[in-house]
Amino acid sequence: MLGLRESVSWKSRGVAALIIVGLLLLVGSLVVLFVSDERDDGMDSGTPDVTADLVGATLVASPPDTVPIASASPLAPGATPVASPGATPLASPGATPIPPLLSGQCREGCLIRVPRNDLTVALLKETGERPSYESDTWVWTIVSAKTVMDLQASDVPVFLVRDSPETLYLYATRLPKDQSGSRVVREFGEVLDSVDGHSIVRVDDVPANVTDLIAARVWVEKVKPAAPGLASQSPAGIGEPISEVDLGVLLPEVDAEEIEQTIAELQEMSSTDGTGIGTRHYTSTGNAMAAEYLFTRLESYGLTVWYEDFVTPEGLLSTNVIGEIPGQDPGSIYAVMAHLDSVAADTSSAPGADDNATGLAASLEIARILSGYELKYPVHIILVNAEETAILGSDAYARDAVQEETPLEGVFNLDSIGSDRNGPRVYLNADEGSAWMMDLLVRINDGYGLGQELWVRQNPEIIADDNMLRAQGIEAVLVARELFGMSPVHHTADDIKENVSIPYTIEATQLVLLAIAALVQ
Repeated sequence: MLGLRESVSWKSRGVAALIIVGLLLLVGSLVVLFVSDERDDGMDSGTPDVTADLVGATLVASPPDTVPIASASPLAPGATPVASPGATPLASPGATPIPPLLSGQCREGCLIRVPRNDLTVALLKETGERPSYESDTWVWTIVSAKTVMDLQASDVPVFLVRDSPETLYLYATRLPKDQSGSRVVREFGEVLDSVDGHSIVRVDDVPANVTDLIAARVWVEKVKPAAPGLASQSPAGIGEPISEVDLGVLLPEVDAEEIEQTIAELQEMSSTDGTGIGTRHYTSTGNAMAAEYLFTRLESYGLTVWYEDFVTPEGLLSTNVIGEIPGQDPGSIYAVMAHLDSVAADTSSAPGADDNATGLAASLEIARILSGYELKYPVHIILVNAEETAILGSDAYARDAVQEETPLEGVFNLDSIGSDRNGPRVYLNADEGSAWMMDLLVRINDGYGLGQELWVRQNPEIIADDNMLRAQGIEAVLVARELFGMSPVHHTADDIKENVSIPYTIEATQLVLLAIAALVQ
């Protein structure tokens, strides 16, 4: 009887132990799920630390650290990079592996990801293609089907991100070092690719609202459009030295057809009703379209081009577009500026042909012409955003330029230069420190017989983008035919190409072109 009692007691204790173990496992599982859910806001480390001010500020990131390579689905069978232990992708990166010559793939171009190394950089340079976004270890780029095959033939692992060259709705994000923010990135839009804390995200609306990303300390920037040219395209600044040129020969290089076509294309940004009247209002899709258009146009002249992002008061990520023609002495930089946005009472019909497609067209012509010459000093083409709303873009640009110690010596701000209402009158406005630029324009006008009626002012009540530069100690001058409130068509749906004088636009372009050329001889 004793033995039987002991046996029963042992079995009872065993059952109790099993129950206790089961309960402990259940509790452990719940804890793991809870922790996992809490950690869902994180990915692997190795991404830049981010600091950002939401309103009117430019995003600033510390230099990225070296990060490990994480696995993804290769475009070429058998090309599989090494996976880093513990790497947690935001979403399943890449797509199902496809054969290199699958019919229809990359017909118009596609967005791929490749490892960043000397080989891929060299291959992209040969084809005239370049990164649309990059990290320390990866490059995302828009390429042709032929480039895909060239990369695969060189045993480069190629990952298909998107079978389309379209970048208008694409943004890149980077998580902070503490790995937080992945949930916010997923909520931002459709994650097309994710590796090592970097993601390519497609959003529904542009410009995108990035308030939640910034609050989560996630870096975000606009993905660059596809490169426009091939390797045969000459980079800017390697032609005949401009010091050996009589500046008068530049005057006929200003192309009336180029200017007129540019104004027409800018005024119809995002137009879908057949009228050719669109909008570049800073909150509109047309604004983002204009930024990509201007980026591509500048790059087509061989300039090095980049976006400088800033955040509007309502949290939109807005972009300035900057292009550079290199010079022999980078210690001094001269620049042309124009604002790319437009406005009207009905912001869906804000063509902004004179205000300020004329200034943009002039800036592009100056870039095109000077890009064919070797310059002593670099020339920057600065196309700023959200001028019509609190002059946000130039303010952000100027603050960045001062912080980065950009050696700007003088900036010509072209704004509304196509009106013929006042004949050949051109207003110049600056302050005492920038008066030398107005004097130069007067000398150029007289010396080359340009016939402009220059009204020289030092009036602080005339407010434009150049004011934001002077406020930061950067010398700048306004060049305009209409000042705020003067024109009956500005800021209306009637500010169209038909109300712009192409000859007067050309003459203002020639005036600033020769002034800039004289400074960089």
